[in-house]
Amino acid sequence: MSAYVVVENTPGYLPESEPVEFDNRADAIEYAKELLDELVAEIEEEGGQAVRTTEIAGSLWSVVRTFTDGTAEARDLGRVVEIIEEGQSS
Repeated sequence: MSAYVVVENTPGYLPESEPVEFDNRADAIEYAKELLDELVAEIEEEGGQAVRTTEIAGSLWSVVRTFTDGTAEARDLGRVVEIIEEGQSS
């Protein structure tokens, strides 16, 4: 049986929280999308503009914050939410 793990982190850094595990892919996708909505809301509350990528192969999404530093638009490293399928047994 497979497990689906949802991992959220900043690219190049270790995750700040423990991954969340699900028994089925549909629940993992729903959780990942809710997590992305929360990240977008957080960015917008801080006055930034969220740029959200479309899903890649149904298992990887990213959110990048764009903002103006007074002279030019800048972007942060963003956040990545990924679903990893672990272990299969027959």
